[in-house]
Amino acid sequence: MLTQQHLLRARILIVDDQPSNVRMLEKMLMTAGYTSVTSATDPRQVVPLYRELIPDLILLDIRMPHLDGFQVMEQLKEIEHATYPPVLVLTAQSDRDTRLRALSSGARDFLGKPLDQTEVLARIRNLLEIRLLQNELAMQNLILEEKVCERTTALMKANEELRAEMAERKKFEEQFLHAQKMESIGRLASGVAHDFNNIIMVIKCYSDIALKSLTPEKPLYRDIEEIRKAGERAATLTRQLLAFSRKQIMQPRIFNLNTLLADDEKMLQRMIGEDITLRIRFADSLGFVKADPGQIEQVIMNLVVNARDAMPQGGQLTIETTTVHLDGEQTQQHGDLEAGVYVLLRVIDTGCGMDAEIRKQIFDPFFTTKEQGKGTGLGLSTVYGIVRQSGGSIEVASEPGHGTTFEIYLPRIEAESVRREEKLEKATLRAASETVLVVEDDETILNGVIRMLEDLGYTVLSANTPSEAIRLVNEYSNDIHVVITDVVMPEMNGKDLSEHLGSIKPTMKFLFMSGYTADIIAKRGVLEEGMHFIPKPFAEDALAAKLREMLDK
Repeated sequence: MLTQQHLLRARILIVDDQPSNVRMLEKMLMTAGYTSVTSATDPRQVVPLYRELIPDLILLDIRMPHLDGFQVMEQLKEIEHATYPPVLVLTAQSDRDTRLRALSSGARDFLGKPLDQTEVLARIRNLLEIRLLQNELAMQNLILEEKVCERTTALMKANEELRAEMAERKKFEEQFLHAQKMESIGRLASGVAHDFNNIIMVIKCYSDIALKSLTPEKPLYRDIEEIRKAGERAATLTRQLLAFSRKQIMQPRIFNLNTLLADDEKMLQRMIGEDITLRIRFADSLGFVKADPGQIEQVIMNLVVNARDAMPQGGQLTIETTTVHLDGEQTQQHGDLEAGVYVLLRVIDTGCGMDAEIRKQIFDPFFTTKEQGKGTGLGLSTVYGIVRQSGGSIEVASEPGHGTTFEIYLPRIEAESVRREEKLEKATLRAASETVLVVEDDETILNGVIRMLEDLGYTVLSANTPSEAIRLVNEYSNDIHVVITDVVMPEMNGKDLSEHLGSIKPTMKFLFMSGYTADIIAKRGVLEEGMHFIPKPFAEDALAAKLREMLDK
């Protein structure tokens, strides 16, 4: 829903070669409450600024040195973006021919100088309302498109006869929808991760709540379960996109790779089937690595699935670990690794192999050799992103007809005694009795988290802003055991809020949550050692386990 706050946060770019005009417009906008205003007095700065800001509105003069306003609009048209931003021309050259030329060149509106402040602000508000509503509609269309695509694919697979009759049409549809969806999400993955994760959080939260109130035999139960599954698929897709862009939130721990492989051996055997022989060779005294165990498991599973698909007639899959020392000359062969000791993981198959052209593109996002509908092309690019974000390197060696070998180098961590934590399944937890304060500026998510906590038995307090949370803690006479706070909020961020509240009630513990990417969250200081964090979207059982981990220590 479009609000006054959304309008005032819109990005506005002023382009005018006269500094006095720029100052006048900046003052006018700031006085009206607009908070994101950027200016350029040299029209040659417009394209770089546009690429950096992606403004929601451009205020553009016509007569300028180097480039006039018409030439600026022509340059903007050549930039590939999802939607072209509205341009409001402000110029003293206001004759009829200039107006017509400006409007035909792409301007949405035109005002002649001298400017009337009331009229300028009214025109700006009108253009921004249209722009922001278009953006919101585009996002809703994207979500709807995801659901339609998933449902269409499921129905086609369920009906083999219909699938055969519509093979050509399906191929065209899937190619078009897949290309459109992946191109849009790939370009915007990092930028929309926060909003998209919030949407997924709402879908998962309220579908789980709805399922609890229904029995499985109810028709509505199956419909809501499909919505929940769609939310999980959307969350997985977002994680994959952020993984290859190396902005996924990692929760690294020190663990032994041999232990992880031993725990997963049965699962890996089930994945490859009976016609492929699995051999795992463990190195003695392997040492430890520091990474996210769940992410490294995803790396191994993706490589195993890739190897399985390369051996449709069966074969042999070998996974082996060893320790290697790379000197200065050897590190040049492995990207930007530093000299030192590394744990090496090899995944070797006897499959069809790859030629040089395919090897060059193997880690590119959306590149796949599989037929349409059999893969997104995100598996190996996800592997690459996880390995690089973990401080390692990945190499591939392959020839047609001679199988493929992947080698993953991870820095070795020296540690005398480290035990890998068991993977947390849906835990049976004791009844909760503590008091939890939730601080979240998105009211829909706030209400969803409150419902989760109440279902778990906690006494729940809530605040929509940091100032409201501070007031509540000051006034609340009983103990507050945990504060669950969003990281990025108006007034102050979650880290600053925790320090403020901690000075009031030092015994409180803090759990941070966010849907933003790792680089943005890290700047707020909540991914530091010893801090508790849960990424959005999360399910009720994950929240329950995290709280008990904190409270029962």
